[in-house]
Amino acid sequence: MDISYYTLARTFKSPPFVSIAALLRSRSGIKAKAKLAIDRCRELERKHPQLVERNRQFNERLLEAKEYAALMQQQRDQARASVNLPHDPPIGTHGYGAIMIALAVNLAMSIGFRGAAGAIRIFYDAFGLQNEITPHHDSIRNNAETVDHDVVIQRDAAHYAATQVKSILGKDEKFQQVISQMGTTRSKTQQTELGFLSPPTPKNKARFMNLSRIILWMTMMLWLLRNPKTTCLAGVDSERLRDKFAWIETYADQIPMWRSCQSVISTFVTFSNEQYLHEGASVKLAAKIGELKHPEACELRDRLVKFVLESESALQPGERLPLSTQLLESVFGQYKQLEGQHSKSGFTGLVSCIPLLHSAPTPASVRESFAKVTKKQVADWVNTHVGRTLISKRRAACAEHRKALKAQHANCY
Repeated sequence: MDISYYTLARTFKSPPFVSIAALLRSRSGIKAKAKLAIDRCRELERKHPQLVERNRQFNERLLEAKEYAALMQQQRDQARASVNLPHDPPIGTHGYGAIMIALAVNLAMSIGFRGAAGAIRIFYDAFGLQNEITPHHDSIRNNAETVDHDVVIQRDAAHYAATQVKSILGKDEKFQQVISQMGTTRSKTQQTELGFLSPPTPKNKARFMNLSRIILWMTMMLWLLRNPKTTCLAGVDSERLRDKFAWIETYADQIPMWRSCQSVISTFVTFSNEQYLHEGASVKLAAKIGELKHPEACELRDRLVKFVLESESALQPGERLPLSTQLLESVFGQYKQLEGQHSKSGFTGLVSCIPLLHSAPTPASVRESFAKVTKKQVADWVNTHVGRTLISKRRAACAEHRKALKAQHANCY
């Protein structure tokens, strides 16, 4: 049986004030805990609406995500169920329409004929079009050869400028003397401590395209001859320097004229590369070069402006054409890439595809080209102008050799 609290209390011998103090301390602790609990409840009550709002927003986003996922699933199922290709009727006797031909040829220009055929087949298989027939790589090649372009022949601006400056400076005795002196100086200094000052090596071809380097070198050497104490000449004997390069001072008065000619060439080539040939280009070029004080430079300017003016006569209204072979050289690089492993075996029938490297064919251009040129016409042109390729001749030689070996082997028995 439990002992009552009153009975238990009589066993304590502490004074009453001690008990009262313990009770007061306990009550104070309880009040502090109660206050903390009340403050916490108020804080939670304050945050409750915010948490409810956030939960509502999350639920809305989740619902939108589910709806979007369902829509994507529906679209994917529809795409898998049916792929609607655009209407693309065959052109004439060709098995494919203009859209397919343009697609195949454009792919071939980037990844080759076999790669284009494989890529189209992969695309069709991915969309469940296994029963559809796609172009063979030989068919793509034949189609590419049939798409033709008109060509306007123009002379290269840079090479024309080189021939003109050659005709002017080539008659200049002092310039010829400089070229001769440069060769002599190069042989005397290139294996010595003055090798870093040797004249630039001239080009074997288009030597006058090297004019800017010659002028720059001569200008630098004149400055060094007049400033022998510069840091770059430390350890170089000044007398030896003058012994090898003092001849340049003889032509100091000619350098401004040569530099003026070089400025005309640079302006002309830059203008041709940036502006291309167009109506009114000659007038713009003359204004770009401006006035000159040296007769040789004036003559060179007049020749180049006349060249551009005459070239304008071949243009159609609103037409703009390049005046540099840089694009042509780039095209030959692309052509070699198109030939692939056969790029070192000479020209083949693919030479008729070169115009395609300038611009990508479209369905409209394909229809126009196929209306002008037939596959037979292309084949006849290739046979007439290209003829048998190196590969075909090599194969014929190997075949004839094998035939002769078989005959010789048969005669032995």
